[in-house]
Amino acid sequence: MSLSLWFWTILTGSRLKGLLLEGRRMLKAEQFTPALRHFREVVERWPDRVEGYEGLEQVYRAMGLLDEARREAVIAEAMKSLRANPGDLESRLRLIRELVAKQMYATALPHVEQALKLAPANQDVLRQAGIVLRYNRLVNRALEAINNALAREPLAPDLYEQQAFCLRALNRQLDASQSLAMTKALQAVARDPTNQETMERAIFQLTVVKRRGHARALVERSLADYPQAAALHALRGELFLEEGRQDQALASLLEATALDPTRAKTHGLLAGIYLQQGKQEQGAWHRQLAELLDQARRSPDRVDSEALVIEALLRLKQVERAERQAEGLCRQHPQDWRSLAAMGKVRKEQGRVREALDSFRQASRLGERQPEPFMAMAWLYAQNGQVKEAVGQARQAVALVSRDPAMRRQMADLLDNLGFSDLAKEERALAEAMSKAYTARADD
Repeated sequence: MSLSLWFWTILTGSRLKGLLLEGRRMLKAEQFTPALRHFREVVERWPDRVEGYEGLEQVYRAMGLLDEARREAVIAEAMKSLRANPGDLESRLRLIRELVAKQMYATALPHVEQALKLAPANQDVLRQAGIVLRYNRLVNRALEAINNALAREPLAPDLYEQQAFCLRALNRQLDASQSLAMTKALQAVARDPTNQETMERAIFQLTVVKRRGHARALVERSLADYPQAAALHALRGELFLEEGRQDQALASLLEATALDPTRAKTHGLLAGIYLQQGKQEQGAWHRQLAELLDQARRSPDRVDSEALVIEALLRLKQVERAERQAEGLCRQHPQDWRSLAAMGKVRKEQGRVREALDSFRQASRLGERQPEPFMAMAWLYAQNGQVKEAVGQARQAVALVSRDPAMRRQMADLLDNLGFSDLAKEERALAEAMSKAYTARADD
């Protein structure tokens, strides 16, 4: 004890008064460090006395530490308000929050108890109670408060984290790990709310903690900020389907497809809805697209995958997007025949027959043993009324894979288109015979 502090204590007969007087004297002399030390002792030993906080505010303000000064001022003001009106919930909550920020959990505890009596269902009270009760080792009561808060705010990651701390303290390790996983999943969604995988993980964790009913609310919350996110519309559609709300699901899935037409799962869900509604043609069309896009997703070959996506885009009449992807594919893989074939399909869809023929011709030179470019040229010639050239290109395609029933059927379709129905019938008969032979061989 310093001599001056000893003097004030003897003079006033009170350690509290001595500390306050010495603190104010040090503040006036701009000796901030000892002034802080004296006021801190007041707060530690007499935490319900407003003078200690007022002294700390004055010292912090003199030191230019305005955030710290503001915090002490809030505490002092709240304590004064509560002296005048003990039922002032807002003042008590402000006091609790600032005491928690200072880690003065024991001091905050009686204020939390009072707040719980005043407003046991108030969300802010429950949140603060969970923290203060836990730090005062009243873990069961803390968990009860947090669970009540989660019932009102089931998508708050910090509440799951507090829940995990309590469960761990109660030695409920499995439940604690599930709550912590929920925390991390929701935090990941907050960082990247348009990422489908992140959102699906969060939905899975909601299922684990038996709160899947709140999954759509999570998606809706992200959609409010990111209305152009196709993945979120698709997930909302899927969740509507789980709820049996087919019309809303259909609207969401169609919106997802409009924003991103290359999502296989979306087309698969649309196919299911249309088939249930008896719209067989629309259902089959979406199912074929889903299979094509899923094949593209699973293909380890980048060129094959991109070519399949381009084909899907063309079926969806997304010609401009297909053209951009085909141009990119040709730039990246100029020596792969499939790049040129993809560009040929785009040019054909655009009605640019001469350029389409040129692309398929280049593709046939790069892939001399591949029948597809030859058959594609055959159809273009047929479309142009060049019968001899069409049949010639088709025969080249068949010659490359003479035992392929699918290519024989394409040849038959072309011959039918050109008016050679007898020849077409022969090709189909040959294709069927080959298919049966292959099936019999497989059975053996």
